[in-house]
Amino acid sequence: MSRRASAFLFLVALVLAALVYRLEFQTLPEDDALGSGQEDLFPELEARDVEWIELTTTDGDRLRADRTPQGWFIVGPNPGPADSVAFEAAGSQLTSLLVEGRVPAPVRAEDFGVDDSVVPLRFGAKGRTHELRFGKATPVGGHTYVRSDSQSDVAWVATWRANALRKKELGWRDRRVLDFDRTAVQKIRVQWSGGGATILRQRDGWRLTDPLSERADASGVEGLLTQLSFVEADGWVDERARVDVEAALKDPFLAFELETDDGEPSRWFAIAPRKGEPEWVASGQGGRLFLLSTDRVSDLPRRLFDFRHKALGEFDLTAARGIQWVLASAEAAGQGTRFEADWRDGRWRPRDERVDPVKIRRAVEAISSLQALGIVADGLGAQEREALGLETGNLRVRVTGEGGRILTELVFGRVEVGQGWWVSPVGSPTVYRVDEALVEFLPVDAADFQARFVTPPAGESISNDVSPEG
Repeated sequence: MSRRASAFLFLVALVLAALVYRLEFQTLPEDDALGSGQEDLFPELEARDVEWIELTTTDGDRLRADRTPQGWFIVGPNPGPADSVAFEAAGSQLTSLLVEGRVPAPVRAEDFGVDDSVVPLRFGAKGRTHELRFGKATPVGGHTYVRSDSQSDVAWVATWRANALRKKELGWRDRRVLDFDRTAVQKIRVQWSGGGATILRQRDGWRLTDPLSERADASGVEGLLTQLSFVEADGWVDERARVDVEAALKDPFLAFELETDDGEPSRWFAIAPRKGEPEWVASGQGGRLFLLSTDRVSDLPRRLFDFRHKALGEFDLTAARGIQWVLASAEAAGQGTRFEADWRDGRWRPRDERVDPVKIRRAVEAISSLQALGIVADGLGAQEREALGLETGNLRVRVTGEGGRILTELVFGRVEVGQGWWVSPVGSPTVYRVDEALVEFLPVDAADFQARFVTPPAGESISNDVSPEG
């Protein structure tokens, strides 16, 4: 390229840069340059003065929310609670919006995208309605042109401030399906296809009262309340589809009713598949109808077992002071092997010194956190229990605490590969299924005890310096 051509292109670049600069800062005094002399667009207002806000969502829908003593509330089509945090932030953003530069009159508002054809954001404050139109982005500098009803000229503000007022409808609504205090819930009714359950909070914990009476799975119940408190809508049912959705929810796939002691009405949450669609429909607080994605409902409990007590160990590991095993012997029926170990002086001490105390510590740890995978039956006859190895027991385990207090006492039967290990608490008719992987820590019978516990595997050291905390 010749020097003359290079010089010509350089001049063209300078002219273009000058045009851009003039468009951005034309006729601005030097002391009002960008980044200096900032002023509030609505200097007479504060966030607490904002009474209502009406805006266009990025979905293209018009939305209005009013401030109420209970928080922000969306009025008009699909009324319901608003995301009060989002609207408080919007009010704060509006009343602290900084003008970072102005294009003095005369100007053509349409050149900057802020003419009267642009639907404004409107809000009420101190009994007066204010309007604000957002226009085009400035050519450089990361700013957006705006025009308010109180100003005759076009100004510009930082784009990130303007973007804080732009959200999808979901971003402006309170998406919580249920709003409740978990500690106030006293009664839970669950309904699913073909069954249901009723759970009561009592002084000593949660208890199932229907269809049977027994301790409930406290962690499972608390987990359910946590799940319900965090369920969020992915959309709202159009008014035109309301009749069909309400009909589907009369026979829900799953439903929950929460009774509280805070004087509020029961909370009701029901879900049903939406015909011909991959999503679910749900009814929530105040009779509102929601759309939910499948992943929001897929792990909600829907079986009686989900609420039944299934912690078979359920004792504090540090409270264990003794363990006793009685193991059945195939060679000498009725004459099992008995093994005991005590926690003394900060370590497990087996009565049989040939047994590695590390294995005892691991066994106690496994039992303390033992959870059932399923319930085989709530009551079996002697022959049925014998078939499972539970009548006499292939392994009986007792863990004791201070003063010989029994922490747990379990009878283990046969291990079925691919199914599990049958176990029943002493004195209980219920038979549970636990993970067969538990055999890594507990002996199956007397022969297994001799093979794996009395003679430790080669290369594994025998150490007594262990603690129940691991």
